[in-house]
Amino acid sequence: MFEKVFGNLILKIPMPNHKEIKEGFLPFLNDPEAFGTSTQWDCNCDTTIHHEELNSKLPWDLFYNNIQGALGPYLQEIGLKEEYKEKIHSYAWANRYHRGQHQEVHAHSGDGNVISCAYILDQAGENTVDNGGEYAQFLFYDSTSEPFPASQMHLFEEPERWTARHNPFLQEGEIIIFPSTLNHYVTWNKTDTIRSSISANFKILDNQPNESAN
Repeated sequence: MFEKVFGNLILKIPMPNHKEIKEGFLPFLNDPEAFGTSTQWDCNCDTTIHHEELNSKLPWDLFYNNIQGALGPYLQEIGLKEEYKEKIHSYAWANRYHRGQHQEVHAHSGDGNVISCAYILDQAGENTVDNGGEYAQFLFYDSTSEPFPASQMHLFEEPERWTARHNPFLQEGEIIIFPSTLNHYVTWNKTDTIRSSISANFKILDNQPNESAN
């Protein structure tokens, strides 16, 4: 399903062949030695980014062989030129959240990244409004989109119109694709079950010179 979030086009759909992908990754998700932590992030979740030896051991063919089924419709909708669809370079890594682990507000716009995604690989239950997103929920954030104080949202009939946060309520097996400039974060995991995800960035290997460069 396509949706506009803070003026940005996002796509949330089921990941093709999720069951097969999950089964291939499960031995690593359950292995305490398969993940490290990032010294470049201001958070405490487990990750394979910045740990190339660990990351290289994951069965990435399962992910890359199926991501095109989700990425293709997004590229079509944003109007990426056909000649650049063959010049996409991707990099993926895995994240794992135990109780109390989270990830800070951030974006993926550095290093030439154009498009990013988050895919919920393993989540014990559904995040809902009623349970407060107890399984570490993924949210988009834009500080410029909250014209009224958060403490006053109860005054409005449709407070979601004025919030700086957008919750797509990602569930296991779903992937969300979005511009790399869009800020997002992951809330604390409030359960004793592990929540695991895959993130990826996509850049276009364009050899054309930047006309704005000096």
